[in-house]
Amino acid sequence: MKKPCTPAFAYCRVSSAGQLDGHGFQRQDEAVQDYAARHGFEIVECFRDAHTGTEADRPAFSAMVGAIKANGVRHVVIERLDRLAREIGVQVALLGILQREGVSLVEACTGRDVTAALDDDPMAKALVSIQGVFHQAEKELLVRKLRKAREAKRQEAGRCEGVVPYGEDDDHPEEARVAAEIRRLRRRSPKTGQRRGYGAIAAELNRRGLRTRRGGTWSRSSVRDILARGSAG
Repeated sequence: MKKPCTPAFAYCRVSSAGQLDGHGFQRQDEAVQDYAARHGFEIVECFRDAHTGTEADRPAFSAMVGAIKANGVRHVVIERLDRLAREIGVQVALLGILQREGVSLVEACTGRDVTAALDDDPMAKALVSIQGVFHQAEKELLVRKLRKAREAKRQEAGRCEGVVPYGEDDDHPEEARVAAEIRRLRRRSPKTGQRRGYGAIAAELNRRGLRTRRGGTWSRSSVRDILARGSAG
């Protein structure tokens, strides 16, 4: 008789930066489902946070915790730990919530039970913290780079007030990555010599779940405006 599968939730999270790094929902879903099939889990529901606000703003995670309290599921499978959170403070806080509920968080890419490792192995706890530190440091370095570029532009152009153009805002470092991707999508195809149209670029950004600064969908005109600015494309 086939052994029954253990029910589990899946948790996926995307951000602008995450999308461009190849961590979209489809890839995460595939990694989680593959791990579950090979290790006797049944994913009964997948919770997805389309992350565009602060690190702590994740309604799907909150809904998942509520479902855990209600139905007794005690396992969560995630593609990798940085999909839970990049910032160490938020990462540790969310792991603490799962620990208090008696939930094991399993990392599909390594098979590691992260919450159990935190309890049983001080070294593993340290490694989890170090991983979070590196992700946080990467974000802070990007912010610093953008700030220096912005200050240099201010000195050159004398602009110190008004709305900061998309891709230059220190408070939204992920915008620089999206602006760079827009420029890449606009390049001429080496095969046909043709450029992708503004509308096609907007459709591709929307397909990936990327959002504008205000959280809306991309349009032909919004893509065109960013490409028209020399600093952003």
